[in-house]
Amino acid sequence: MNWYIFGMAVSAAFALLGQLSDCYTTEVGLAGGMKEANSIAIWLTNKIGNTGLTLLKCIGLAQGLPILAYEASGQDPVVFIVAAGVAGAIGWVAGIENYLLNKKYGIKLF
Repeated sequence: MNWYIFGMAVSAAFALLGQLSDCYTTEVGLAGGMKEANSIAIWLTNKIGNTGLTLLKCIGLAQGLPILAYEASGQDPVVFIVAAGVAGAIGWVAGIENYLLNKKYGIKLF
């Protein structure tokens, strides 16, 4: 297997799991009585619901954005890996922040 195929697969998984961690920890916090702080997320949730927002983030941001960047770059795998890495890092940071907030207020994830 070529390094770039492996790198693209790993970065795509990293992006997807990062966005899922953000979505899951957000939904747990909301169910536990916390309020959404992101005005864009509030607007989107009102339009398409929590499930729609999760799908948008996981399909659009975590997978679609790296694919679009890859195609726009003339199919440079490094561009895909970087775009997926950024999308994943954003999700993981938000998920960790949400986890810490949930923990602070005694809201358990499981």
